[in-house]
Amino acid sequence: MDQQTITEVRQTALQRTRIYRWLSHCFARELDEEALHEFTKAEGQLFLEALAENLALKPGIDALRTYFSENGDLPEMVVPLSSAFSFLFLGAGGKKSAPPYESVFISEHGSMYQEPHSQMLQILQEQDLSIPEGFHEPADHIAVQLDLMAQLSERMLQEDKPNGSVKIALDGQQQFLDQHLLNWVPNFCQRCIEHDPSTFYRGLSQVLLAFIQEDRTYVEDVLKDLS
Repeated sequence: MDQQTITEVRQTALQRTRIYRWLSHCFARELDEEALHEFTKAEGQLFLEALAENLALKPGIDALRTYFSENGDLPEMVVPLSSAFSFLFLGAGGKKSAPPYESVFISEHGSMYQEPHSQMLQILQEQDLSIPEGFHEPADHIAVQLDLMAQLSERMLQEDKPNGSVKIALDGQQQFLDQHLLNWVPNFCQRCIEHDPSTFYRGLSQVLLAFIQEDRTYVEDVLKDLS
């Protein structure tokens, strides 16, 4: 197994972890003024600029930048974004909402707590992980699934792990992308893009969809190099 490839994979895992964790945070709950400030301070701007270097992510990042440039001071954004969050993710939008649960998109009658929820509980147990503390949502919530990918990626940063464990970790991530995220998130993002009353979550959903599609390609390519 090529040591240089392993080193590069571990370096990239740091960025992948950060992106997955950032997306998880953004979809987990309403963003307060402190969370919005993370987008506009210097470090946040550099983070967005780095993401925009990927042409697939650039349209979504540009939409987020436009939102912040056109909507005044941060305190004034909190209430409209909270309203948009409720409209899309808490059911206030009715048929135009975008429930952030895999079960709703996969099950025959669009119900919560279906097979994907049970599968997520099993996966978390197998990985010795749990739903983030203080987050009281079903296990198949988009934020939980993205946080899972962040933690699986983060594990590859551990230098004391044998090289073979990197391939095993990537196999698991590819499987999770195929069997879960890519199985429902495209439809979820499309609903956000079509019905978001704020345009903020439209841009964020564009980033999410492009990123998981790009990441799936990346993981597959690396696994081919490691085989």
